[in-house]
Amino acid sequence: MMQSGVVHTREKLSQGELDAITHLQDVCNEADGLQMKLNWMRLNARVGDVTNDFLWYADDQLVGFLGLYQFVPDVAELSGMVHPAYRRRGIFRQLFEAARRELTVRRVDRILLICERKSPGAVPFAAAVGGEYRFSEFRMDWSGALPAVTNGSEVALRRVGAEAAGEIARQNHIYFGIPLPAEDDLESMEFGAPGREAYLAVVDGDVVGKVHVHVQAGEGWVAGLGVLPAYRRRGYGRAILRGAVERLAEMSPDIIALEVETQNDSALTLYQSCGFEVVTGYDYYAVSTNE
Repeated sequence: MMQSGVVHTREKLSQGELDAITHLQDVCNEADGLQMKLNWMRLNARVGDVTNDFLWYADDQLVGFLGLYQFVPDVAELSGMVHPAYRRRGIFRQLFEAARRELTVRRVDRILLICERKSPGAVPFAAAVGGEYRFSEFRMDWSGALPAVTNGSEVALRRVGAEAAGEIARQNHIYFGIPLPAEDDLESMEFGAPGREAYLAVVDGDVVGKVHVHVQAGEGWVAGLGVLPAYRRRGYGRAILRGAVERLAEMSPDIIALEVETQNDSALTLYQSCGFEVVTGYDYYAVSTNE
């Protein structure tokens, strides 16, 4: 029996805890009509080195959860939920303050709260803790149709592992502004995790871009897709996306999805032309770790 009314912190989640988080997510999604954004790839692969997960129990069940996801040194993304029957009791505020204290100790300067637009409480909570709007993303689900590839048909996707960490990091920096990691940190990049694959896009022996795919909890995801500047406007992005979707389809997920910034018009047009449709939106609010 877990103690009620206190924050429980975890460096690594047990299978029972992961199952309880899944159940709580399903309850909240059904109650509020959401597509709640929890990074299941990270949740399933915590290595147990730092505290990233915060849980709240009541009446012998998990009723509150908050997870941290850190992709760059000075910022951590945050998402979480409280069971509908246990809201308005300050539970999420206590989970949030515990997470903020943890990040302060780790000298992480800023938190990005992920607020789904359909959530009745997410944006009001962000405002209550001093959140400032930064940007928005759409979640897009694949409808099951792909156009024929004409331009870019010569693109081949080559699966890679840790040997390509430097090239993957370089492209992430170009496309997404992610700082280049130190040489020693390349080993910590996520390769070979269950259900996760990384591909370089190659044309006539030249690397022209990349993409990642992964399947978690029945959802297939396209992520990190990009074409190097010198090779753009040749149809390579469409060919890479088609190849990624075809690979995911072979893995038989229930849904194939991706996320894209709402202001990225060219990417939105590409994804829509390949059968992806917007199903929800997420707004990101920045909060300082200094109270």
